[in-house]
Amino acid sequence: MLDVEHSLCVVASKDTIAKVGKPEYGHLSASIGIYEIYLDKLYDLLNKRREVHPRDVCSDIIMITGLARRTIIIMALLALP
Repeated sequence: MLDVEHSLCVVASKDTIAKVGKPEYGHLSASIGIYEIYLDKLYDLLNKRREVHPRDVCSDIIMITGLARRTIIIMALLALP
């Protein structure tokens, strides 16, 4: 069964926000982009499920072109304690 509290996305989000919240990292910000893969296509979940496209930038790096990103301002937006 899916453990929502300890999923990779939740744990990574908590770690990132905790780090950005520290004084020595005050010059940094965090943003998020969410997409789903359905029937071999990618859809942007922050932009009305608009289709986006993966691009091979380097041998190990894939970028999702057209993916909307939102800056994380308040931890409550992620429903994190």
